[in-house]
Amino acid sequence: MANRKRHTDKHVEAAVREAEANGWRVEERNGHCWALLLAPNGVDKFSVYSTPARPEAHAKDILRAVAREAKRR
Repeated sequence: MANRKRHTDKHVEAAVREAEANGWRVEERNGHCWALLLAPNGVDKFSVYSTPARPEAHAKDILRAVAREAKRR
């Protein structure tokens, strides 16, 4: 978490931290898209929304993307 704003939802924040721990980079944005997660492989990306309708499901989607990319390594 190198000098970035925390996500307002605890589930999404935990998922973003897990992505960072797996080498993903967080590129902060403004508006509906809170940040863009960039995978270490340089190909995969994931948009993290500011106010997802279902935060816990959005967090699971983030973790699923991280796991899918890690599996391909």
